[in-house]
Amino acid sequence: MPLAPATTLMARVPGAVWEHLVRHGTPLDFIEAEMTAMSDGRFAKTTNRSVVGSMNDLSRMANIHWSEGGKFDDITELALYISDTPCGPLFERHVSPDLELDALVANWRAGTT
Repeated sequence: MPLAPATTLMARVPGAVWEHLVRHGTPLDFIEAEMTAMSDGRFAKTTNRSVVGSMNDLSRMANIHWSEGGKFDDITELALYISDTPCGPLFERHVSPDLELDALVANWRAGTT
């Protein structure tokens, strides 16, 4: 989702997360639980350089694919497209964001999150 305008970012995050999870095929009860859990949100800097590096890499990939023109109708569709990209911080777990989400939902269903 676009970060600008920053003044409305916090208000826009829940809707963007909802849309993204729905389009990933995430179960509605999980999405509702996530919305409840993120009702008191905050933004802060991270000290994890690996996460920042992965976010920068995914951003560069998204910019390349977006600039191809006509391939994607919206930014969420593009995010779904690149969600199967391996990410360094996930190598020891599920490798890519889409598989990490699937595992998170499975663990939530099993009551282990």
